[in-house]
Amino acid sequence: MRLRERLNATLGTGFEVAGRIVGCLPSPTRLLQLRTLSPGLPAERVPRLHAVAQRAIEGRLGCDHIRALGQRAAEAELMTLPGIGPFYSQLISVRASGLDDALPVAEAISRERGAALRGARGQRRRLRRFRRAMATGSGLGGGAHSRGRRQVAGGH
Repeated sequence: MRLRERLNATLGTGFEVAGRIVGCLPSPTRLLQLRTLSPGLPAERVPRLHAVAQRAIEGRLGCDHIRALGQRAAEAELMTLPGIGPFYSQLISVRASGLDDALPVAEAISRERGAALRGARGQRRRLRRFRRAMATGSGLGGGAHSRGRRQVAGGH
């Protein structure tokens, strides 16, 4: 059983969804009751989880609070949590702001992968334009109406 599943089984709540019991992470109050979860949870993570739980109880992890701070201030505040660095502070602030498809770019690997995706998107866009041009005969000098010019029978 994975760590998250054990945490759910130990302190979380289960909900029936489509005939299956689905585990839900423990509430912040229940998470504060955690002392150890062996095997798998390193001892230094318990205080980190407690800090997150306490911050949530104080209302400082809610979407409204994070949005009210603004992205930079929210990221700075989130990074005061033990174990939360630039990547996760951006991820949390982006998600809390409702930007579910934004990419946190605090770390080089994120920027590199984002650039690769943008390049792939650009290639897909160019390929779509090429296919559209081929399908309509409006590009690459071929077709009946190449770039607005009429082709005369016989190629003249």
